[in-house]
Amino acid sequence: MSDKNYIALTLQNHLTIRHIDPARIRTELRSDLFVISLTHLPKDTPGLSFEEVQILDCVYNTIGMFGVQFTQQLILYDTISNHIDEIQIQLKLPAYQLVNQGLAKFFNAGPTP
Repeated sequence: MSDKNYIALTLQNHLTIRHIDPARIRTELRSDLFVISLTHLPKDTPGLSFEEVQILDCVYNTIGMFGVQFTQQLILYDTISNHIDEIQIQLKLPAYQLVNQGLAKFFNAGPTP
């Protein structure tokens, strides 16, 4: 298996196309998990901005087309304000490998005739 992180590369490309700063997401490969983190930039409301919804849409479309299971976790600033600090999408290692290998085929495929 390749050491290249095609999930992160795909997400960066999708966000660049949508004119969203790719630095808004962070990916991390742990021993048994792959984590995609989106840091919430709070404005006037505790909810998500349209840009953050677009970022989540990119993430879900990228990993969702392979039919793998993932978990999503909201991390709050505190329980009184209910402001979201960060959203994490977590894939178990076999699911990460499946998605990453599938995306590698897209990146390594030659031009279509």
